[in-house]
Amino acid sequence: LGAAALGVSLAIYILRLDRVVGLVVDDAWYLLLAKSLASGQGYTLTNSPTPGITPLYPPGFPALLSIFYRLLPDFPDNIWLLKSVSIAAMLGLGFVSLRYFERYRALPTYVAFGLAFATAIYPPLVFFATSSLMSECVFTLTQLAAVLCIERAVRGAASSASRSSTWGGVAMAGVLASFAFLTRPAGVGLPLAAVIYLFKERLPKQAIAFAAAVAILA
Repeated sequence: LGAAALGVSLAIYILRLDRVVGLVVDDAWYLLLAKSLASGQGYTLTNSPTPGITPLYPPGFPALLSIFYRLLPDFPDNIWLLKSVSIAAMLGLGFVSLRYFERYRALPTYVAFGLAFATAIYPPLVFFATSSLMSECVFTLTQLAAVLCIERAVRGAASSASRSSTWGGVAMAGVLASFAFLTRPAGVGLPLAAVIYLFKERLPKQAIAFAAAVAILA
């Protein structure tokens, strides 16, 4: 069943994939900034006649795209590779959703599977992944993965045999939450909620460590 869902999801994304970019305006800026970083010109607006102008957009997603821009720097032939980042994020989001709903929400497997599959092929996110270079898909995956790590840390703290899971979850959650914030400023809500949640679960050391990790990385 999982293989069938993966096959259907891949078919949807491949059939929807196009060579369009810039329809949402923001994605054109992401592309420009990714090219700027990949070409070693720094995080600046290279299309401006005045050099050194800092962009309005957060650097997380353009920095991620720049890695793939380096692999294939020929535009527009590299559009499919850049969009594959969001497509991979959506497939990953399906898997993370399944783990979250089944393990931490204690839903029946078939319900968790249905929710995960519906999440992976959610039409607005399919559009963002295949017809734009928007950051929503990567942001959504990063946010939910951070939540998953926080839940893992809380569960690990409840078991004396899983202390490593606690600190490992806190560290990974800090990395993911900071990247989510650097991808979209709206991600600032997650670190605040996570700190409150960790204090609520009587894990003050983990809450402070998580907050410090996010602050340093961000």
